[in-house]
Amino acid sequence: MPILTIQTNSYSPLIGRISELVTNLTTLESAERRTSVELLTQFVTPLAITPLAHPFCERELNWICDLPSVRAYLETVSFPCGRGIDERRQPGASYFPIVHVSLAGVPPEEKYRRFEVLHNLYLDLLKNNINDLDPLKNKKTGREFLTLTTASTFGFLLGEIGTNVNEHADASDVYLFAQYWPKVDACELCLVDNGRGLCGSLLAAGRKVTDDLDAIRKVVTDGLSSKYESGQLARGTGIRNTIRLLTNQVVNGEFAIISGKAGYVCSPPGTLTFVEFGSFAWQGTIVHMRLKRPTRQVSIYDHIA
Repeated sequence: MPILTIQTNSYSPLIGRISELVTNLTTLESAERRTSVELLTQFVTPLAITPLAHPFCERELNWICDLPSVRAYLETVSFPCGRGIDERRQPGASYFPIVHVSLAGVPPEEKYRRFEVLHNLYLDLLKNNINDLDPLKNKKTGREFLTLTTASTFGFLLGEIGTNVNEHADASDVYLFAQYWPKVDACELCLVDNGRGLCGSLLAAGRKVTDDLDAIRKVVTDGLSSKYESGQLARGTGIRNTIRLLTNQVVNGEFAIISGKAGYVCSPPGTLTFVEFGSFAWQGTIVHMRLKRPTRQVSIYDHIA
């Protein structure tokens, strides 16, 4: 029986959490269809489990966890297959379910509709569920976090990553999951798709990139994009604006992207790392975003170009 170990938590360095994720995804690659996988963990984060959802669903794997609290949590958030965007959710529920968007064979107009529904649905979940935390159980209810972070920040981040997947990824499955932790006043989001990745998207648009690492470097540092505006190559600002918004001194958050055999990790103060994974490759893109409690109210226009 394959065994996945998740030891890192929200306090662990981001590069360590990514290394652990890559190890677990590599383990799943050897799992036989419809077999059981044991989860050894006491704590999970969106980055730790959202990317696992696709291989679990694709191979129809079952998971086993001996710790009742973790087992109950994973069942509550609908791991691994998530919930569809049109499924009803209990009003006031103090959790964020994994949302699964199926795009296989879907025409462009319907794709846009589904991403618009996903955007609005998850924005409402983030606002309502953080805001409705019981003040008797939590010293900080989340309302101050929302006030400082602002709805426009969440809306921008969800909109940017959704647009990138919708317009460039050519994915058949997308998973989105988030969690807010009152004790540390932080919210983590993870979006996963099984599309063609950054390199594949750029190559399909005729851009000059050599491999996954080259593609990520040029997107992050040079703003290379697969978009055209008025027949001209458009400068890519979505990912770079997302990085600016998350990792400035006001938010002091985290950003990471994994695509193919490479990744980029930005975890302040000043930790910027491009990584290659050797034999491991993710078919698609994994995006990790983490917002900490801002030092003052965030204005997105101070941080985007």
